[in-house]
Amino acid sequence: MKQAWLDNLLKAMGRERLIDSAQHQGLLELEGSPWWLSLLLGAAAWLSALMIGGAFFMPVMLLADGPWGQMLVGVLMLGASVWLFRQSGLFSAQLALAFSLGGQLIVVIALVQGLDLPTYRLSYPALISALLAAALFWMPATALHRMLCALLVLGNTAVLIGAGPALALYGLLLASAAVVGWLARAHWALAGLAQWLRPLLNAATLVALALMLFGHQSVMEMLWQRLGAGTVHHWLPLFYRLGAGLLLLGVGLWLLRNSGRQRLLLLVPLFLLCLLLNQAPGLLVSAALGLAAWQAGSRLWSAVAPVFALGYLGELYYSLHLSLLDKSLVLVLSGMGLLVLRWLALRWIGRLS
Repeated sequence: MKQAWLDNLLKAMGRERLIDSAQHQGLLELEGSPWWLSLLLGAAAWLSALMIGGAFFMPVMLLADGPWGQMLVGVLMLGASVWLFRQSGLFSAQLALAFSLGGQLIVVIALVQGLDLPTYRLSYPALISALLAAALFWMPATALHRMLCALLVLGNTAVLIGAGPALALYGLLLASAAVVGWLARAHWALAGLAQWLRPLLNAATLVALALMLFGHQSVMEMLWQRLGAGTVHHWLPLFYRLGAGLLLLGVGLWLLRNSGRQRLLLLVPLFLLCLLLNQAPGLLVSAALGLAAWQAGSRLWSAVAPVFALGYLGELYYSLHLSLLDKSLVLVLSGMGLLVLRWLALRWIGRLS
């Protein structure tokens, strides 16, 4: 079954002229390593990175004392990672990943100290880290390295924006872009840019899921005070809820685009569900991203998004800005709405198929 699926995929790539016949046959005969072997090789690579760093890079750092000596060590580690990524094998790829992440950290610290930038402000190291990760994102490397670089860029961008209304807009726009990316996967999966889009999409999905924590009012007020963003604007929680609800409705509308007039009846319980769970925009965004990833065939995010949804549901239940009676009624009515939505979907969509 797996061999037939792989053969069909490689034939489609051949029609798009992404691979030739020799590469087709080579990829078809390629057998993946067992997961336990990949895990052992990854652990050995990271342990080797620590040993090599201690044996070679640490003496260089001690001899060239000061931030610019640290900069030299960081640049050497980044250069070693570029060379290792060009080699074949899982061990060299994991070793290169360890050198790249360690080198980026050392370069950022060295620049902050060498330029005498204030350490109490996170914006300076965040800007340096984002620019460095953006540059390394485009070098020939593994998909995991590209995803981690994209995570650094998107995460540090959130730090640069800071707590406030702009962060809400950034989080919702990022979630919308991730949803559109997953729903359009069939159009870019076989394109040449897929090697760049897939890691970027994975990073955008993770950052969007995490940023929705700021959309919960109780958490928002606590974080705003600790981050020194002042008081929460009275319209900001409403903005989060409205954006998350519209995103989930948009995904539902797109998934039901071929269901005819029944689409409107199926959207009614979904709309009521958005109203009931408007206090938990993170739950709504997790549901939207999970549905989009499931439609795109991503098993990873189809499993990870419900975990975030469960966490946001738990935050809603244990939050103090709603009474226990109100939360119980919301959960009961939401569960009934989901059951009705499932019953309608099985009845009408089953007829259409």
